Amino acid sequence: MVNRFLGTILVALAAIAACSDPQGFKKPEDPLDASREFVRAVLDGNYEKAEKYVLPEEDDIALFQRYRNYMNKQPAEEKRNLK
Repeated sequence: MVNRFLGTILVALAAIAACSDPQGFKKPEDPLDASREFVRAVLDGNYEKAEKYVLPEEDDIALFQRYRNYMNKQPAEEKRNLK
């Protein structure tokens, strides 16, 4: 599941250039910056920010939602360790 999720990250990078700038969202300068921001948001538990980097395709959204739901069920201690 992690490998597929990381694959989604790479696909999301391609969509960054087409995204509009939501309020409070700084558009990344390059794909590396976008991936760094996405991973940082996920590790911090900021799924609203991370979701802005996900492609608006059904499979990618579903995968991200499954991951978010999985992480929301994890113990608080485990989530703190990711930060």
